[in-house]
This record gives sequence, C-alpha cells and structure tokens, in this order.
Amino acid sequence: MINFFEILSKNIGDILNDYDNECNVIIEVGEEPNSRAFKAHSIILKYRCSYFKDLLSTMTNNDYDIKLIKRADISITIFEFILKYIYEGTISLEEVESPIILDLLITSNEFHLEELTKYLQQILITDKFPWLLSNFSQIYQTCSKNLQQFCVEIITKYPNIIFDSDDFILLSVDILISILNLNYLNISEGKIWNYVIKWGISQNLSLNVNPKRWSDDEVLTMKLLDSTLWQDIMMKFMAPNLSIATTILPPRNIQPINTISPPISDPCQIFTSQLTSIATALKKCGKKHLEKNENDKALDLSKSLEIDPTNVDTLCLRGKTFCIMKRHDDALEDLNKSLTILSTNTTALKFRGITYLRMNRFDDAIKDLSKLLEILPNDLHTLYLRGDTYFLMENYDDALEDLNKSLEIDPEYTASLNIRGNIYRMIDRNEDALIDFTKSLEINPVDMFILRNRGLVYHTMKRYKEALIDLTKALEIDPNNGYTLRIRGFTYHRLGEFNEALADLTKSLDIEPNNTAALRSCEDTREDTREDTSTDLIMLKEELKVPNERGILNLKNFSPHHMSKYEIALKDLTKYIEFVPNDTCVLLCRGNIYIKMNKYKEALEDLNRFLEINPNDLSALETRSEIYFKMEMYEKALDDVNEVLRIDPDNAAALEGRGQIYYRMNRFLYHVPVLKEDAKRRSKLSESSQYSKKHLNS
Repeated sequence: MINFFEILSKNIGDILNDYDNECNVIIEVGEEPNSRAFKAHSIILKYRCSYFKDLLSTMTNNDYDIKLIKRADISITIFEFILKYIYEGTISLEEVESPIILDLLITSNEFHLEELTKYLQQILITDKFPWLLSNFSQIYQTCSKNLQQFCVEIITKYPNIIFDSDDFILLSVDILISILNLNYLNISEGKIWNYVIKWGISQNLSLNVNPKRWSDDEVLTMKLLDSTLWQDIMMKFMAPNLSIATTILPPRNIQPINTISPPISDPCQIFTSQLTSIATALKKCGKKHLEKNENDKALDLSKSLEIDPTNVDTLCLRGKTFCIMKRHDDALEDLNKSLTILSTNTTALKFRGITYLRMNRFDDAIKDLSKLLEILPNDLHTLYLRGDTYFLMENYDDALEDLNKSLEIDPEYTASLNIRGNIYRMIDRNEDALIDFTKSLEINPVDMFILRNRGLVYHTMKRYKEALIDLTKALEIDPNNGYTLRIRGFTYHRLGEFNEALADLTKSLDIEPNNTAALRSCEDTREDTREDTSTDLIMLKEELKVPNERGILNLKNFSPHHMSKYEIALKDLTKYIEFVPNDTCVLLCRGNIYIKMNKYKEALEDLNRFLEINPNDLSALETRSEIYFKMEMYEKALDDVNEVLRIDPDNAAALEGRGQIYYRMNRFLYHVPVLKEDAKRRSKLSESSQYSKKHLNS
C-alpha cells in the first residue's frame, strides 16, 4: 500500500489558509494588544482533537452560525503551532527557544494531543538538557504527567538539582510535600530538614532566621505535617503511653546512586537512557562550546558536576575552561581535584602547568610539565611549554634542550622557533637567531612578534636598514604597539634620521606616557637634532660599542652567559664617561652592570649622579631602592620606593617592594593597613605578586 500523506497534509493545510472557504468556528487567543482570531472548521477540530470535540459539543452557534471560543491564556505563537499540527500534522521547531517548547507542551497536553505531547517531551529531554536542568523547578510544577514522572526519576537520583536550585524556595507547598513523599530520595534526612527550614523561612519572612529561637506560634506557622498526625503527636505529649495511630512520610531507603532502582514505571524508554547520561550530555555540550571558544557557555560543565561532582574528565574540562578564561584560582581548584582523583591525568597536568606558568609560579609549572613528559616524552606542545618556562626563568641551557627536541619532532613548529630565536638573541648568537626568525616568517610571514624580533636582531647587528624594513612591516600589522615604535625610533636614531625617530618615540609616549626609555631617548634625539651636536661623540659610542637604549633597559635581565663581557663593557663605558660625564643612559647602564657584579657602592655612585640630573626617573629610583635593600639600608630603600609611588601610585613592583622592606624592618604589623591597601591595588595590577598577601595571611 502506498501512502500519499504529504500531499494530503498540504491540501488540508490549504483549507486553513483559504479565507474564502467558509468556517464555522472562531478561536480568539491572547490578550490585547497581543490577541488574534483564528478561523477553523468544527469537523476537523472534532476529529483531530478530543479537547475541541468535547468543548464544541457543549456549545451553541451565535447569530452568525459561528461557535466562538476564547482562550486569553494561550499566546498567538503557541496556537499557531497547535492549529498547524491539527490541520497538517506537521511541526517545525528549528530555532524555537526552550521556553516556547515548554509552553507548547503544556498546551498540547491540555488539548490531549498525545502524539505531539510525546514528541515535545522527547525534544526537551534529548535536546534541551542544559535549559531543562536550569529551570527544573518550573518544569516540575507545570509540565505534563509523563515529563513530571521523568523529573521524579531525576530528583530521586540527583535531589541536589532541585534542592540547590534558586527556584527551590518558589515551590508550592503541594509540590514540596510530593517531593518529600518520594521514597529512595538519595539525600540524608538531616539535609532535607535544613532545606525545609530554608523553604519555610522564605515563605514566612517574619520568622526568625535561627530556628532555635522560634516561639510556639512560629513553630506552628512552619508545620507541614498532616493534621491528623499533628493531633496524634500532641496527644502523645499529653498521654505518653498512647501509641501514635497515623503515619506519614515513612523513613526513606538511602542507597548509593549506582544501586538505586526506584519503583516507578518508565513512561518512555528515552527516560531511562537519558537518566544514565545526563552528566555526559552536559559535558559534551560544554565541550562543544569550548571548541567554539564560547567559554561562558562552556560552563554547562558546572551543571554536569552538580550531578557527578567527582567526574575526572568534567573537572579537567572545566579547569581547562577556567584556565582559558584566566580565572586561575578557579582553574587550580578543579585541576587539583581532578589530579587528586587521578594523578596521571595528562590534560589536567598540562593545564595546571599552563595555569602556574601564567601565574609566574615557574617552579610549580616545571614540576607538572616534567611529570607530563615522563608520561608523554615526545609531546611537542609540552616540550615547548617547559622550554618557554625555562626561558622565563633565564635557564637558557635547559630551555634550549627542550626546544631543540621539539624542533627535532617538528622542524616547522613556529612557537618553538620563536622562543629559541629569542634565547639566541639574549645570548648574543645573533646569526642563529636570524635563522630561526627567518624560517618562522617563511611559515607565517605576517606574524607581528616575529617581525619585531627579527628587527631587534638586525638592530643589534647594526644592520639598521634591514631592521627598519621588519619593524615597519610589524607596525603595519599593529600600528599602536608602543614597544615596536620605540625600537623603530631607536633604529631611525642610529641611521641619523632624527625627525622620524622623534615621531616614533613621541607616538610611543602617547601610548605609554611613563616609559623611561622613550623619555630618555626623546631627550637624546632632540639634542642630536641641534646644530652643535658632536658627531665625534656619536662615533665614540659606536667605536666603544656603548649599548643602545634597549640594551640598557635589558641589562637587568642579563643571564650568566653575559657575565664574561661585563668587565669589557665597564672598561668601554668608563672611557666614554670620561668624555661625557653626564650621559644619563650610560650612567644607568654602568650602574646596572655594577649591580650584576655585586659592586653596590659603585652602582650607587652612578645612580646618585643619574638622579641628580633626572630626579623623577622611575627606573633609576627603583634600581637604587633595590641596591639599598640588598645593602640592608632599609630607610633609604623605603624613601626611594615611596618616591616612586608618589609619581606612579599604581606601580606594582613598588607596591610589592614596600611590603618586603617593611617585613625586613620588622615593622610589618605596624603597617598592616597600608599593606592591605597595597595588596588590593596590586591584585588589580598583577596576578603574579603573592609576597605581601602571603605575609598578611601569616
């Protein structure tokens, strides 16, 4: 037998839309101004919907031979779906929001449209889990009998879904009693009592929040017991030997979740299969959002953990999500739990390592990444991460070992090429650095950071024109990058193009107004543009290899690889200062080298001379404070730090430095208010600083 239902459905649907076709029923739905009158045919309504069959049989026609039905409680949108289903037997729910589907389910259940009701229940259960669980209390109170039965099964196994819901206190007393009557409810009686007290207080705002202080009247206000049982209990107090006749809410059978078999008939096979996979469905939903970088939506994982709080994979996924969102404390909490349950979870180890790295907890990061490499010794990304961590710790030898191994696995792994190139640049292996940066740019020619890094190498090698090309390309990609503007400004300066240098440096100061390197270089450039500029001094700088502005700033980050060059650098700088005793950049440079060599008295002499010329230079003040601190001259160190904070109140390094100085002076407790304020300000500026917070807790 061949069925032609599709054409039949369309033809009957055409009757509904044919306004010339006579109808004998008008159905008005909604309330003004959102109301509408639908024309319909009694013969179709009767045979397609038992609700209308019963209703129409009790109605008489009006003067126009029309039966008028009014339903102000049904919206236009919902009734359009209902009428289309009655006439055509079709329904489309694509892009229909979950609350609309629930309203449609409630209406179809009321109209006894069993086929549609069953279908809508299945849609909610299979496709709308996150929303269903977020609005569980509402659904339990308003949905159809079958869906309510499904809710009962969920509540039985996972009662915290409804008891911990924000809507719990909105439950009606009848619904609450029906939940309390459920046998096999997987929760202790003590916890149930606490939830009931919470519900009762919310219903009676005049009640004291502390039940121990309730009066007799307040206790009576809270009673939820059957009136007969209440009378029995009262009689028991008056006649102790009298037995209680009535029983209600018998003791529950508390069983582990995995052994519960509630004596509830299964209305639909889909219920059972979905009950066993609620957490899995939510986890998959969260994972999909994570893959789409929809991090806030990915926190559907939290709902999964409400159901299964010890699921290792879900804890790990949510920890990963928090890590990506830079919510580091939350990430650590989940990843720590995950690793407590399964210490070899590779994903958790990796993302806890990344979290530690972002928090500048380098030693902890190395521990996790090393443990991960014991499990997966050739994991490319982990080798890169540990190499990057060693790089930030200035442990260049170990960093190179990891990065070299990662590049043996994948010679075109640009992340490792970039870090290795930076290390080569830091240890003056400029030719090797050029090879790595050039290879990386062949793979990704528009990477701003690599262009800038290669430009820096060219600059260091005095290949200024090539540096200028790379830096200009980098600024075409990111025209407002203050660091790149400064480097190009320094490069223009070296080429003698002082006006261009001044333009770049001035623009960089618009972006970073307090950058001391740009401020000093601007001063030098303006001096070099004057008519009396001594070309002999410029040539002398070149001849003696006096470091440029960027080199001076990076002296604090020099590694032991540079130690052998300090004596040579000192000799050159000292010779230059004989010719130009007040060159501030060279004074600061020599002072920093003295610090590296632990020659603090000599360093102080240079910094004092520098600050006589530039008394408000933040970098010099911070450096001198560090020297005083190392020499245990804490009062002077404190003076310099306070001066820095007078100029720049939000200087994170100075805020932390002040805490360290107070601590060393044993004046920590006398300055707790100041340090608490410092800690608050610093926490907004940097997540890496933990020093004062640690001692405040002590």
